[in-house]
Amino acid sequence: MRLEYVLLLMISVLLTAGCTQQAIQEDQPVPPEFQEIPETPPMPPTPPPTQTVKEFFLEADDDGFYPSSMINVTKGDTVKITFTVKTTNTYFAGLEIRSEAFMTGQIPKGQSKTVGFTADRSFQFTSHWPSTQVLKAIGQVNVI
Repeated sequence: MRLEYVLLLMISVLLTAGCTQQAIQEDQPVPPEFQEIPETPPMPPTPPPTQTVKEFFLEADDDGFYPSSMINVTKGDTVKITFTVKTTNTYFAGLEIRSEAFMTGQIPKGQSKTVGFTADRSFQFTSHWPSTQVLKAIGQVNVI
């Protein structure tokens, strides 16, 4: 009985070796799913988006903002607005301009003040007489 096991083992070894030998000797192409895939070089890092600074120069008097009371910017822009209070058609103490994004405090006639903010949402800005807080004009920042 032991001899049968030994013979069976030897036949198994020979068959296995023959199959392996046959696979090595045959010069068949390797199927695509077993082919080695070359490494692709890594992509360069994407640079951060550049921040745009948009600058506006507005004149203001008791009747409005010039050249326009409407400012259009893109979300994320850094915005600078320089307000110059006109010497004509303006209350003797000048104007104060405010919004949810900035406050200028009192700007005397003929003088300027610059405010800055990052555009994240649309809002209104208003001018007032400093001593009485009377509303004089309304402007709008539109964030697209």
